[in-house]
Amino acid sequence: MFFSLVLLSSFFLLPDFGPNPILLSCNETINAGPDQLLCHPGGSTGLNGFFSGNEISSLEWTPASGLSDPMILNPAASVSQTTTYTLTIKAPSGNNLVVNGNFEAGNSGFTSNYWYGNPGLSPGGYSIQPNPLACNPGFSQCGDHTTGSGNMMVIDGSTTPGITFFCQTVPVIPNTEYYFEFYVTSVYPVSPANVQATFNGTPIGSVSATGNTCEWIQFSAVWNSGGASSVTICLEDLNIIGGGNDFAIDDVFLREICKYTDEVTITVLDEITEQQDVEICFGESVNVAGQSFNNEGDYEVVLQSFQGCDSTIMVHVDVAVIEAFIEDPLTLNCYLDETELDGSLSNGTNGIDFYKWTTSGGNILTDPGQPSISISGGGSYQLLVSTSLGGIICYDSIFVTIPLDTVSPVGQYCGSTFSPCRIRHFNWLLMGFPAQRI
Repeated sequence: MFFSLVLLSSFFLLPDFGPNPILLSCNETINAGPDQLLCHPGGSTGLNGFFSGNEISSLEWTPASGLSDPMILNPAASVSQTTTYTLTIKAPSGNNLVVNGNFEAGNSGFTSNYWYGNPGLSPGGYSIQPNPLACNPGFSQCGDHTTGSGNMMVIDGSTTPGITFFCQTVPVIPNTEYYFEFYVTSVYPVSPANVQATFNGTPIGSVSATGNTCEWIQFSAVWNSGGASSVTICLEDLNIIGGGNDFAIDDVFLREICKYTDEVTITVLDEITEQQDVEICFGESVNVAGQSFNNEGDYEVVLQSFQGCDSTIMVHVDVAVIEAFIEDPLTLNCYLDETELDGSLSNGTNGIDFYKWTTSGGNILTDPGQPSISISGGGSYQLLVSTSLGGIICYDSIFVTIPLDTVSPVGQYCGSTFSPCRIRHFNWLLMGFPAQRI
């Protein structure tokens, strides 16, 4: 989506916990990235997730189908149909519910079943110092985990089991996940401590320091409050060996885990296909998206849509054929003053719809709307025929010139039986009489 989902900070105070309120601050920004369009039939694209926080407890894209890795911010997605992906990130709030967890306020805000030494220590004692060396000349000179120059809790491990060196009760919200962490380092290399954390008396895990002094080791765990409205956090050293077992802790944090979600939709566009059925007359052409067709058949025209996707126009062209035809007529002469014009052999794709005879200088004797007509007189005769196909009508025409034979007939005129005959020419046709012997 083109907007970010921000869970705004709020303040929630549970009663009866004195000056330590529950401060909620889920104010990071999450963005699953802009919605995207893919051309049919889909393909591969990248999801562009964003999160403003520096710490992430968990990250997941759902559904995971088609993703290269659903546990990273920017996976590749192979998409064949429109899919909405949800990005869910869980991250600790920036607000620490543990009071004085970095010990900069000195020996306050927590309770301990160890004795407090300032600065000397022996087994079962602790001190708040910026330098462990102040507690025992055998300890290493280490900087604290927070800044390297602040306070830390320096502990000489007890030889008695079950003794807690740090406890604090804090209010929590029921049915909420919390992120807990602290850091531990050895200040003497022998017999490193093994520190266990308990919440309301139930162990949630432990961590061992290393033999390398001043090497801060992190412990972290996720805890769900269930129905509890407060939690007592305690730390205990499970190592009860008296020789060595000297360590420090710093930066004890309990933070609400905030849940952020956002969605992005990858839309796979439908296949863009259009069917066009076109009828044309023979000799004509049709233009589809800049392409011209004049023969009968099936054609495919590929275009690009405004989204950059190909669209296809399937073109089917039907061509109507029409041909006017007149059989060769007889010539009019002084023996034949009428003849027939026959156009019945004209043909069309769906037959002939109508016939129309016209003349220039001639004479049509019968119905000019019939395939054949009778005529008299020379002149030009034209036949117009039509055929139909779908929603079109196609025409064709043909003309024929009928000549008039005006050559005079030859007659013999004889004065007597014994006299030679003289030949005279008479235009009997023009006189309206048949040729005859005189």
